Amino acid sequence: MRYYLTLFAIAVFSNSNSQVKKGYPKTLIYCGSYSFGSNAERGRVGSLDVYPETDSTILFYFQGNRGAPSYNMGQLYGRLKIINGKGLYFSSTNVAKPCQFSWEFKSNQVLIKTLDDKDNCGFGYAVYIDGAYKRYTRNVPTYFEDETGGKVYFKKTLPENWNAP
Repeated sequence: MRYYLTLFAIAVFSNSNSQVKKGYPKTLIYCGSYSFGSNAERGRVGSLDVYPETDSTILFYFQGNRGAPSYNMGQLYGRLKIINGKGLYFSSTNVAKPCQFSWEFKSNQVLIKTLDDKDNCGFGYAVYIDGAYKRYTRNVPTYFEDETGGKVYFKKTLPENWNAP
C-alpha cells in the first residue's frame, strides 16, 4: 500500500509541475485573450489574442482604441520570440522611428512597454500598445477579427502575409 501511495504522490507531483502537455508548444502557457480598460467612453481600451506558434514564438493580434472623443483605433498582427516569459517586438528597421516594445508575462497578465519612444506602429493618433493586459481566458484563439470584422485564422495566415484593411 505504501508503495502505491508513493507512486501516486510522485505521479501527481510530476504532473503538477509540468507546464505544458507533451507534444504541445511550450508557449501554450501564454496563450489566451487579454484586455485592459472596459469603456472607451472613459479612456483607452485594448485587447490581445495570443496564439502559441512554436516552442519559442507566439503570434499576437493587438487592437486598441484611444477612447473619447476621437475613438482613434489601431491594430497589429505580429510574431514574438519569448525567452523566460519575456520578449521584444521590432518592426522594420528601415524607418527612422520603428515600432519597438517589450513584453513580460506574469501569471495572468502581460505588461507591454514601448521602448525609447519608438512608437511608429501605424496606429491612429494617440493610440499605443503600452499597458497591463489581464488574461480573461486561457483558450487558444483560432482566429481574430480585424477592425472591419473579417476573420483571420492564425494557422492559415502568418503576420508577414496579412494585409491590414
